Amino acid sequence: MPATGKDRSLTWLPIVGAAVIALIGVIVIVVVGSGKDTRVGLKTDDDGALVCPDTYTLSAVTGVKSVPRAWVPLRPTGVDGGADLVPDTKPLHVTICRYPATGVSLSHSTKIRLGGSRTVKTNVAAMTKSLSKAARSSLASGTCTGPDTTYMVGFVFATGVAWVTLPGTGCQHITNGVWDTTAALRDQVVAAFDSGAWS
Repeated sequence: MPATGKDRSLTWLPIVGAAVIALIGVIVIVVVGSGKDTRVGLKTDDDGALVCPDTYTLSAVTGVKSVPRAWVPLRPTGVDGGADLVPDTKPLHVTICRYPATGVSLSHSTKIRLGGSRTVKTNVAAMTKSLSKAARSSLASGTCTGPDTTYMVGFVFATGVAWVTLPGTGCQHITNGVWDTTAALRDQVVAAFDSGAWS
């Protein structure tokens, strides 16, 4: 007996169903699997926290009147980095990266290898509140006294990510790549690296 129009329409159901399932799978991979992004500044671990770059790029700064902005692996993405150093919003994850400058000279550009990392899990809302209050400053200028250890802090928010660099040159300002500040934040960041808590 020839198939009726109703019968023929039913034969498409398994195909349509498979297509819908495949589409759902793609959506899940895009939303949940973002941690597979391997670009510097966006790579995350299995928990969703940002992964520290293997190296920090230190620009030559000796003998110049206008000091270049400190390097960040990525400008603020998905958050307004031009409004504050970081948003006054509780982050989902906070990672602190440490780059010791032992044996490094400021006379030429170089890459400093990662010396350690720490995930901060305590008082992270207070951390972003403190950093969001940092007053904006113009780019640094003058004589550099470093190098010393550089710290970078990676924040994951619900809408995006932001990195903040605390350079160890003694003359460059703290920056997110857009917003620069001379606020006294370094000691607290170092303490948070040592303890895993903001205080």
